[in-house]
Amino acid sequence: MSTIIRYLLDDQSADISYLCPVTQQRVQSSFYNNTWTTTSDESCADGWFQLTFSGTGVSVSAPSSKSPVFSATIDGADATVSLAASGYEFIDLEDGKHTLIFASDATVVHPALDYITVIAGQSTSLQGRTIVTDDAEDVFSYTGEWSTDPPFELVFDPSTGPYANTTHWSNTVGDAVSFTFIGDSVAVYGTLPPSASFDTENVTVSYAIDSEAPTEIALPPATLLNQARPKTLLYHASGFSAGPHTLSVNVTSVADGSMPLGIDFMLYNATFSNLDDSSTASPSEWNGALSGSGGVNIGVVVGSVLGGLVAISAIVLLTVVLVRRRTHRRAQDTLYKCKNMPWVAGSKSTLEKY
Repeated sequence: MSTIIRYLLDDQSADISYLCPVTQQRVQSSFYNNTWTTTSDESCADGWFQLTFSGTGVSVSAPSSKSPVFSATIDGADATVSLAASGYEFIDLEDGKHTLIFASDATVVHPALDYITVIAGQSTSLQGRTIVTDDAEDVFSYTGEWSTDPPFELVFDPSTGPYANTTHWSNTVGDAVSFTFIGDSVAVYGTLPPSASFDTENVTVSYAIDSEAPTEIALPPATLLNQARPKTLLYHASGFSAGPHTLSVNVTSVADGSMPLGIDFMLYNATFSNLDDSSTASPSEWNGALSGSGGVNIGVVVGSVLGGLVAISAIVLLTVVLVRRRTHRRAQDTLYKCKNMPWVAGSKSTLEKY
């Protein structure tokens, strides 16, 4: 089954152009990358920000504690602003280049732009982009007793929540999930559950890339009493070679009363150029594909080498024949000239060199 590829832009990405006075701030919780950007005055009602992208859709995550008044245009035409699980979506666009202008009535409420995701199409250049994959997508392989229902009542800040409003939960030793991607870095984000006390012990999780030794990390301590914290960075690794890699996550320790592990989404830095190159084959399948189609075929190499040796041998043989013929001809010419030279045995004349 094909998977929709989305790349993510943080609110402070250079790809986003702000069209009115804004306020940017770093925060301690609930927002991706711990940043958000909000409107500063009423002029943002005419245009808050602009994004030009190539793809088939775009989604804006701009949570607010109240019901904001938004308007938007796509390529100069009015667009319906509809709220979906991943944000305010503009989808089913013709694959190609588009420009989104998003506006907010700042006199009513000041929303916070968290991030934007772009749905990739054949026209989208993906090399170096930050690809976001939700925990509910079928590219994740879960084993054990994972649940999409939280083991407690989730209470979030009124202005935010998990990515796409989904999380996979585990509180059982041996539960595991694997994720194969084509990139040179990967990050795991989770929903940090609330705690009635900051002394609550945490689940310990191991993370392993391919066949490397696993790294064990305890779930970060709760920072908000009685309130869950989404979009929390749990693990990050980088410096991989270009190509497919598999991240394996295992629950290794669960203390009595410990908080469960909540997987929200994963990010990776793409090392492929476009959708045609985004197939998340396993490393062994990738190597097999290289030798079978896009890479070096051993049979072709052997045949080419043997053919080259035959060609070289033919050239050498032809060269030897030509040299011998030329030498023989020179010898005949020399003999003819010697016979016609005006000297006889015993003469002091020397043979002319040719």
